[in-house]
Amino acid sequence: MNKSVRICAWIAVLFAVSGAILLFPIGTALLNVLFILIKICMVLGLILFLFSADARRPGFILWTIASLFAVLMTILKWSMDGSRVFLYIVSIIADIGFPVLLFSMGRKDKA
Repeated sequence: MNKSVRICAWIAVLFAVSGAILLFPIGTALLNVLFILIKICMVLGLILFLFSADARRPGFILWTIASLFAVLMTILKWSMDGSRVFLYIVSIIADIGFPVLLFSMGRKDKA
């Protein structure tokens, strides 16, 4: 894994944690617990991606799936709240964009 991939992954960790802080609470207690679990899976997947050569691919897959669920949770929060549109749009772009960016950077690294 090259340096730019590592830097991008660390930025994704920062976005995942800051997104959790800024978007919490989602609404009901069940949704709050689900949101926390999704964010934990995102960070765990990124940590596996960064630090485990054996679990790099599973870590990326866990992070990507959790990111998709985070997008759904953000849309749900947005539909219930309605305000702070910029925060929701940035969160959705980050949750979709970072996995796509790292995937494309990884493909270029292998080529």
